[in-house]
Amino acid sequence: MTVDAPDKPLESEARAAVTIGRPADELRRLWLRPDVQSCIWAHFADISALDDRTAEWTAYGPAGGTYRWRTTVEDTGDEVR
Repeated sequence: MTVDAPDKPLESEARAAVTIGRPADELRRLWLRPDVQSCIWAHFADISALDDRTAEWTAYGPAGGTYRWRTTVEDTGDEVR
């Protein structure tokens, strides 16, 4: 089986907007909670909150591959990492 790749890369762009009738600071606090992340990303990975800033993620890939990693939220007030 052969696959012909295009000579130039495919370009695509998607944009969407959602308006949520809650104050931005309340939504930010919710977004940063690992237990809320598990609801948002349930279609992609299993997320277990280890504490109020750290979560363990498990995603399942092709051919039975399992991928695990941990994330820690660092909120400096100006940005979230």
